[in-house]
Amino acid sequence: MSCSDKAKKRRLARLCNLGIEFYYGVGSSNERKQIDKNHARQLWLQGASEGCADAMNMLAGTSEHPMEGRHWYEAVAQPGSAIAMCALGDIHSLAGEWEQANACFLQAAQSGSDSAMYSLAFNIQHGRGGRQDERLAMYWYRRAATRGHTWAIYCLARLLESGSPTEQKASREWLKKGVSLRHKASVMCFALLEAKKGKRGIQWLEMACVMRHVTAISWLVREVEQGRLALRGDVTCCQLRTLISELSSLPDDLLPEERCFLPSDYWAEITPMIDEQLPAWPLVQNRPLSIHLPLSSCWMKI
Repeated sequence: MSCSDKAKKRRLARLCNLGIEFYYGVGSSNERKQIDKNHARQLWLQGASEGCADAMNMLAGTSEHPMEGRHWYEAVAQPGSAIAMCALGDIHSLAGEWEQANACFLQAAQSGSDSAMYSLAFNIQHGRGGRQDERLAMYWYRRAATRGHTWAIYCLARLLESGSPTEQKASREWLKKGVSLRHKASVMCFALLEAKKGKRGIQWLEMACVMRHVTAISWLVREVEQGRLALRGDVTCCQLRTLISELSSLPDDLLPEERCFLPSDYWAEITPMIDEQLPAWPLVQNRPLSIHLPLSSCWMKI
């Protein structure tokens, strides 16, 4: 790269960052600045006219008009931007154009986007844009999972759990990885798997409740009220029921494209699952196991 090319790259980067400062009203050192979104977009338009991919991405991501956003994502995708291709995949997904979406996700996945790998795997698993292929879905889930994508880790674990003994062992290892990343669904899955083992499962149920998994809390309340678990500490079932109600009424704040790629287990985190799907906790020597939850303002606070 010549000196003039390097100077142009630095100039365009400064121009794009200046646009971000005007758009969000925050400078590089977090000092507050006056918000001027029109000026920000003018700066990005200038950068886009000179081929700045970051400026095009900012124009696409902040556009209030879907077709304009699509135009800029398509423009920046031509040089091979994984971010833009993934965004185009989301746009096609929202329109139900699954084959086009998968083509975009595949290109972005091949460029190293773990989000695209996950979205592509999810579509393949559910037969969107082609036939269902669990093995191919596992391939892309595994690639995203090795990069730390928590839902890819979870979906891969669930696909492996019905396979061979070796795959079942791998499923548990992936779930453990999800737990280490504090992924709610992974923790809840461990609680469900270990419930029949009594005491070994208590730690997972406690963890899921402390993470405010609504179905886990509902499950705990049911088991305490039916005498199969004993709640210790200062937390009461009445407080937990109030917490369930308040958590269930919170808006999920999900973007439309995020809703396209969420397993059904996600909704159990924010809405109580049907009681019949939750196993009864076994008594140990005909006595209920004790479970302790910390009463802290940060945990009970909504």
